[in-house]
Amino acid sequence: MELRNGVIKITRKEMQEIKKMDHQQMERKLTAVYQIGKEDKKPIEGKWEDAVREAVQGIKGIGEKRREELIERIRDAICTR
Repeated sequence: MELRNGVIKITRKEMQEIKKMDHQQMERKLTAVYQIGKEDKKPIEGKWEDAVREAVQGIKGIGEKRREELIERIRDAICTR
């Protein structure tokens, strides 16, 4: 499996393997794919915080405390979805 342009592409061989899977095998396969996606996302997690800090830094009247509060609220909103 590979990701191309935001779409997962599978080979014919993988498709044949998937067709032969029972319920438990399919659950294990999907769990493995989910974990790979979750791990791939980790390096991105901190980058949005830096981008928000940088964007808000130039706004007059928003200091360090307010900036951190804003980041915390965004983090809470993202994590609850």
